[in-house]
Amino acid sequence: MHKQTNCNIHIYVVTHKKLVNQICEQKNFIPIAVGKLLHNASDCNYLKDNTYNNIADKNCSYCELTAQYWIWKNDSLADIKGLCHYRRYFTKKNLSVSVNGFIDTKYIKNILFSNEYDAIVSKKTYSYRGVKNAYLDCGYEKDLETTREVIREIYPEYLDSFDQFMDGCWGYVGNMFIAKASLYNQYSKWLFDILFEVEKRINIKNYSPQEARVFGYISERLLTVWIIKNDVRVKELRVVNTEQRHNTVYYFNSFTEYIGINQGLKQLLFRRSIKK
Repeated sequence: MHKQTNCNIHIYVVTHKKLVNQICEQKNFIPIAVGKLLHNASDCNYLKDNTYNNIADKNCSYCELTAQYWIWKNDSLADIKGLCHYRRYFTKKNLSVSVNGFIDTKYIKNILFSNEYDAIVSKKTYSYRGVKNAYLDCGYEKDLETTREVIREIYPEYLDSFDQFMDGCWGYVGNMFIAKASLYNQYSKWLFDILFEVEKRINIKNYSPQEARVFGYISERLLTVWIIKNDVRVKELRVVNTEQRHNTVYYFNSFTEYIGINQGLKQLLFRRSIKK
């Protein structure tokens, strides 16, 4: 294993409300305020995404990406960059929801300097209806078509990967991504090149608040496209939602996923449903 001694690891926790600081302090993470929390700026001592080079005014439609943009443009000191959410954290445990299992900077350093992985992402999420149909729960097909057209024009080498992904049944959701700074910056440039051009071509004036989050939703799909095209070696980790009810059903689903039942059956059944 290649050892990196002096390594600046900056993992940001994106939040639009005050969060429990113990997690950030325990894991050595950095809270970054976005959206409505900025209205109470005098009451918040977090880093803020409306400082320096920023797109904070786009938060209603770009969601946590306003923080990702800030990290990309303004953090030049990090050797490793990444983000999670005020309620969603990567864990190295297969079943536990304890904060003790949440990954920290030491774990991240060991993974990304192991010469085995390039990035840390969430475990694959599967949809029995396929990627395209699942997107329609939150957005419009015309916006996906616009995204495809933009990729065809400015990044044509990614078009096959985009089509492959859209015809599939799985992806990495949540816009949670940790990597060495150079890779993080490469991905961010590619992503925002596409999103800013898509933004010019679609009109979200009459969208509902949920539909208006279109660029956040599209970016979740684009992360998987970028990973596929660049053969990024990812370490998939389970994500714990601290605001989710961790009841019997939750643990049953976690256990069956851990032993491979859910994932194996889903792969088989989803492939069949897509072919019909």
